[in-house]
Amino acid sequence: AGPRHIASLRLLLRAEHGAKNWDEVLRLAALLAKRGALSPVVAGEYRTQATLELLERASGDARSLGERWRRLSAEHRAIPRVAAAAARHALALDAAAFSREIIEKALAKEWDASLVELYGEAPAEEAVVRIERAEGWLPEHSDDVRLLHALGRLCVGAELWGKAQNYLETSLSFEASRTTHLDLARLFECLGKTTDAARHFRLAAELP
Repeated sequence: AGPRHIASLRLLLRAEHGAKNWDEVLRLAALLAKRGALSPVVAGEYRTQATLELLERASGDARSLGERWRRLSAEHRAIPRVAAAAARHALALDAAAFSREIIEKALAKEWDASLVELYGEAPAEEAVVRIERAEGWLPEHSDDVRLLHALGRLCVGAELWGKAQNYLETSLSFEASRTTHLDLARLFECLGKTTDAARHFRLAAELP
């Protein structure tokens, strides 16, 4: 392809981006990157944005979301921002098992704090299976505050109060966190420990 053709393709990419034709943005960004006419970083940004927009469009029902997800390359599914968006959409559609699968596969490729945090957001019926998996990650990530916090939240969902308290307090021992203090306060409220609950509500309020 000559320089004029490349220039035309670049203009077309900008036009399709402006028109929000995301499938075409994906195709053109890949084509220009392959020909060395777009840097990998810029092409990656175009493709990630287009993928996020397409997932958003498919988020109305679980079947559409599943179909769109299966059409993505393995490389794209492993991008934390993409996996997190898809997992959130799945969770909103009550497809918690699908959400779990998305996060687990992405984390197997690249450990990412935002995905670990999201793993802790699950309906009660998902809690036990997620706890088992997340505890399997602990030996390698024993001081990961997000993982400890996620485990604490999952244990609350499973009504494993002692374990929940332990994980949340361990998370706090590594890093002060407003949400973790709030989770502990609510946990102590459930257990009728009002003094402890009040202390953690106060500590949460003191943090930015």
